[in-house]
Amino acid sequence: MPWYSVFAGQSDGKFFGLDLHGSLGKGGYSRYVSPLTNPLFNESPYITTEIRPIYFHQKIPNGFVTRGGDIDVMALHLRLALTERLAFIATKDGYANINFDKTLPDEDGFANIAVGFKYAIFSQPEKERILTAGLRYEIPIGDLDTAGIELQGDGDGFLNPFITGATTLKAKPWRRSGPQSTVA
Repeated sequence: MPWYSVFAGQSDGKFFGLDLHGSLGKGGYSRYVSPLTNPLFNESPYITTEIRPIYFHQKIPNGFVTRGGDIDVMALHLRLALTERLAFIATKDGYANINFDKTLPDEDGFANIAVGFKYAIFSQPEKERILTAGLRYEIPIGDLDTAGIELQGDGDGFLNPFITGATTLKAKPWRRSGPQSTVA
């Protein structure tokens, strides 16, 4: 039983009239694997309901102006399937801790938030093919800055349109593989 069914008190995937199963519901896609690389811009084409914790650790090279350091970011991806083809997405947020070895003072604070919608414009679950278009807006509300340099929370934000798709290739009857790609 999906986690949201516990809160809704039902097992049909409906929560306040929303179809939380999205494109993975009955008769939907069966081979969903969430993207692991570039999670800020690599959006899955599937319409899902999920909460996905993310942790990044990035070592700053010694050849950089700060002579090294590291960055740690803790964040959540939130997706809410509104129908089997439409989803609300919140794909950038989080708290960052930046430690520079020299030159700049260390900083920690909140990142900007990006929210939007995506819609499956082409969907063939029986053939495991899907093409989704979406639009995200990054809201400049973060508070990361160091030595007067605004790292987050500056400007007017930006719109990020994207198209993403996936398909399954049948190399042999017993083995399937499937490419997935995002163009932003």
